[in-house]
Amino acid sequence: SLSVPYSASLLLLWLCYFVLLVTMIIPKATRIKVYKFLFDEGVLVTKKDTMGAFESIPEVSNLHVLMLLKSLKSREFITVTFNWQYFYAYLTEEGINYLREYLALPATVAPQ
Repeated sequence: SLSVPYSASLLLLWLCYFVLLVTMIIPKATRIKVYKFLFDEGVLVTKKDTMGAFESIPEVSNLHVLMLLKSLKSREFITVTFNWQYFYAYLTEEGINYLREYLALPATVAPQ
């Protein structure tokens, strides 16, 4: 039979494993690069490919870009269209204001 401490530690181990599966830690430098690109262009196009690199910023993983888009979409900062295995993300007014605040940009700067 299992002792209580062993079963509790096993439960904790499974909980940590589940949290790692659900959450993704994206480096702040990567987040800033993607946010700057999205703010400068106003639109971001990326392929539905989790294994490759992001075409516009080769040092950034496409998986990170997809997860950042997912996060921005859930907060309604972007609208996303999916067509022919490509995601097209467009900034909303709330998204412009959020990125302007996050990137510490003046109010006079606007996406193209």
